[in-house]
Amino acid sequence: MKSLAKVRESLGFSSQNQFAKALGVDSSYINRLESNKQKISKEFLDKVCATFPQVNRTFLTDGLGEPIAEPKAEPDSEIAMRVIAERVQLLDPDLQAEVYELCRRILNSAPAPPAKKTADRDKVHRNN
Repeated sequence: MKSLAKVRESLGFSSQNQFAKALGVDSSYINRLESNKQKISKEFLDKVCATFPQVNRTFLTDGLGEPIAEPKAEPDSEIAMRVIAERVQLLDPDLQAEVYELCRRILNSAPAPPAKKTADRDKVHRNN
């Protein structure tokens, strides 16, 4: 499996022996995999990816992409959540509590309680 050799080299292991020691396997096993004498097992793939999380599993299995995955950028959803959290801090404490409770219910997949009447919310805003 040429992709395993590329991963090994990309990780900085010049020899199969060093790579095998890092993974806790026999070097002859690495040799058999790299020379296509033995098929790579799911368990071995799991071990490689657990030991070296930067390895691109898709490259190992299908030869697609690069041997070492690019560090993942922060997902847009996490950026949005941070902005929302910052803005919630600017709300009236009673509204903050409502927002946090709503978020907790959403995250726990519990049905949300019926929304308060608009007049009740307007009253809170007028009192500020």
